[in-house]
Amino acid sequence: MTRGPLAQQRRGPAVADAEVGWVVVGRPRPLALVREAVAIAITQPVATGVAALITAAVCAVILATTGQAAASEQRVIASIDEAGARTLVFSDPTGRAEIAATGLDRIAGLPGVEWAVGLGPVTDVTAVPLGPAGQRVPARPMYGTLPPAIELIDGRTPQPGEALAGERAVHQLGLVDGAGAVAGDGYRGAVVGTFTAEDPLDAYNGGLLIQTEQDPEQLLRRIYVVARTTQDVETLQQAVPALLEVQERLQVAVDAPTTLVELQAVVAGELGEASRQLMLLVLIAGLTLIGITLYGATANRRRDFGRRRALGASRSAIVALVLGHTAFAAISGTILGTAIGTVTLQLLEGSQPAPSFTLGVATLSVLIALVAAVPPAAAAALRDPVRILRVP
Repeated sequence: MTRGPLAQQRRGPAVADAEVGWVVVGRPRPLALVREAVAIAITQPVATGVAALITAAVCAVILATTGQAAASEQRVIASIDEAGARTLVFSDPTGRAEIAATGLDRIAGLPGVEWAVGLGPVTDVTAVPLGPAGQRVPARPMYGTLPPAIELIDGRTPQPGEALAGERAVHQLGLVDGAGAVAGDGYRGAVVGTFTAEDPLDAYNGGLLIQTEQDPEQLLRRIYVVARTTQDVETLQQAVPALLEVQERLQVAVDAPTTLVELQAVVAGELGEASRQLMLLVLIAGLTLIGITLYGATANRRRDFGRRRALGASRSAIVALVLGHTAFAAISGTILGTAIGTVTLQLLEGSQPAPSFTLGVATLSVLIALVAAVPPAAAAALRDPVRILRVP
C-alpha cells in the first residue's frame, strides 16, 4: 500500500522539511512559506485587496493628519531655536569675576555643545591712514574658532593677532576692499576679512573681532555657548560655570533661555497630544477592520488549512502562511498609503515631517496589520483537521 506524506512523517524525520506541491510539510521553511504566501495572496484577490486598502488608508490618514501636526511642530520648534532657545551667555558685567580665557577649550569640548566662543574687553580702534581723525569702532578679542554664526563674506580666516570687520565697521573705517591696518589702545594689526554675524552674535556687526590665542593672562567678558538641542540647555547651564576659571564666581552672570525652552516643550506637547489621540483611533479602527477581514478570509479557507494539516503541515506553518499573506497585503498597502499621504501632505502643508516619522508610520502600519492577523492565524492553526475534513 502506498504511504502518504502523513505516514512518512510519522515514520521518521526524513520529510520534516519536505514540500509536497505547494503544501509545506512539517517545520516551516522560509523560502517555501514566502512563495506560498504570495500564491495565496494572488489567489485571494478580494481579501488581499481589502487588507491592502485598509492598511493604505491607515497609513495615508496618519500621514495627512498626524504628519501635518508633526511638520507644524518642526517649524515652530525651529523658529523658537532661531530665537535663541539653545544659546547661553556667561558674562562678567562688572569685570570683577576675571574669567580666564583658558577655560574655553574645556567648555567647547563638553557633550551637548555645538560651538562656543569667548570675547574679551572692548577697545576703540581707527584706520591707521586716518589716525586719530578717523571714526572709531569697537574691537573685541575673540577666543576660539570662528563660529557658524559668523559668515566670512570677503577676505580670509584671521590668524592670531589679525582681525575681521563687520560690514558696517568696514564702511565706518573707510577700509578699501574690506582690508587694511587699524590701531587703538593696546592693539595694532591688520583687518583681513569682512563678516556678517547672525543671532546670537549679530550685535557685533558694527565692530571688529580680533582673533586671539588663549592665555592665562587674558580675561573674558562674555562667553557664548550654543547647545546642540534644547534638552542640553539645562545640563550646560549647570556644567559650564564649574569649568570657568574665575576669581569671583558670584560675579558671573548667566543668561539662559529658560522661558523659550519651556515654551518649546509646551508647544510640542500641545501640538502632539491631539494628533497622537487621532493616530491611536485610526490604528484601532484599522486593526479591527483588518482583523475582521482576515478572520473571514481564513474561515473561508478552513478546509484548505485542514487539508494542509492532514498532509503534515505544522501549526506554526499555518500561522506563518496567514502572517505572510497579511505581510504581502500590508506592505503593498503601506507603499500606496505612504505615496498618497506624502502627496496630500505636500499639497496641504508644502513641507514634510522628518523621514524618521514617515518611516515610523509605514512600519507601524505593517505591524498593526500583522497584529490583527494573529487571532485569525491562531484560529486557523488550532482547528482540528479531522473535524474540518469530515464529510457530513
